[in-house]
Amino acid sequence: MLDIYNTILPGDNIMEAIYKGISESDMVLVILSKANNGGEWFSSEIGIIISEIRNHRYKKVIPILKDRDSVIPPFIDQYQFLDASDGKTSLSNLSSCF
Repeated sequence: MLDIYNTILPGDNIMEAIYKGISESDMVLVILSKANNGGEWFSSEIGIIISEIRNHRYKKVIPILKDRDSVIPPFIDQYQFLDASDGKTSLSNLSSCF
């Protein structure tokens, strides 16, 4: 997982750091919430994820629906998501994905 607060230093290129984090990962969790719907960074990150999935089929993508009315971006919508919008679902449910 990319920890932007401790990994990306002042003066670093944020998009390069995000790309590096995604490209070096075997699994990508995509948190879908109202807050990130249509956001500039979110759109860029989704683009990187899609590119990585097309080039590296072994990568696992797990969309996590945080808010029921979140938009699931094209291409990400073909993956089974974890519905955590009820507030009761825990990320411990991801253990079966490893």
